[in-house]
Amino acid sequence: MDINKFQQFQKTGVKLGKNIIGIMRSLGFTFSAGFYHRNNVKNYKYVVLFYNPENGRSIGFAFTNSEDVKGKFKLTKSERDTSGSVTCVSFFNNFNLAKNIDEIAGKYEPKETEHPFFDKMYYIKLDEKQTKKYD
Repeated sequence: MDINKFQQFQKTGVKLGKNIIGIMRSLGFTFSAGFYHRNNVKNYKYVVLFYNPENGRSIGFAFTNSEDVKGKFKLTKSERDTSGSVTCVSFFNNFNLAKNIDEIAGKYEPKETEHPFFDKMYYIKLDEKQTKKYD
């Protein structure tokens, strides 16, 4: 047995749970520890948001460090840098989503797609809100 093939586990104290983006009633988004770590969100300062009113009413998320991107929102990171959130009242108001916040608030499992400028974009479909409880 080659002892050099073993990899030491070093992520104690980090909850590597479900891959979830949450919509908060306070008109913002949360990025679970699982999503945050799987997608290296800690390496970014900003999130750019997109909305598609068709095909399940989708919200897109692209992460960037560029100061030049218009409409970006600053990410708020947890004290231990294990999860994140963003408050974006103007986004919800602009797309008339704030009036339905009680209906859409909750947890969503994001999907990934390519984006021509940001490389990757993650998106959730408002018609696919999670109904089961998570730890």
